[in-house]
Amino acid sequence: MKIVYIDDFSKDLSDKKVIFYIGCVDYEMLYEKLSKDGVIGKYEKGIYFQDILDNNLMFIQSGKISDVDMNYAGLDNSFSTLMEDGYMIVALYYNPIKQVYFIPLHDYDFSLEGDDMCYENSSNKLDSIRP
Repeated sequence: MKIVYIDDFSKDLSDKKVIFYIGCVDYEMLYEKLSKDGVIGKYEKGIYFQDILDNNLMFIQSGKISDVDMNYAGLDNSFSTLMEDGYMIVALYYNPIKQVYFIPLHDYDFSLEGDDMCYENSSNKLDSIRP
């Protein structure tokens, strides 16, 4: 199984067409990481972060976090529009030993390749970044 480590949500995953299912991670820790990475501002914790928590789905677009709207079609952030645009849903996990968020890619035909990505269990040159 291929694992993609996420060092910085803004730099690593902006505009990668990934919808994250965040039901597997601690919300407070995730909020702190998103704030540190600059994808969510300190004033967006209330209602905006709650929108993300309501359906446990989020994506990063143009370096900022966005919720996935499950109620209305035709919006830029609606589930149907995102799926038509080629987005894929992946579960987000946290490794407490390495203290890093990651995505297991399994057998997806999924391309997150780039110089800023770090993989485990692959021949990618970025394996050496992580201990």
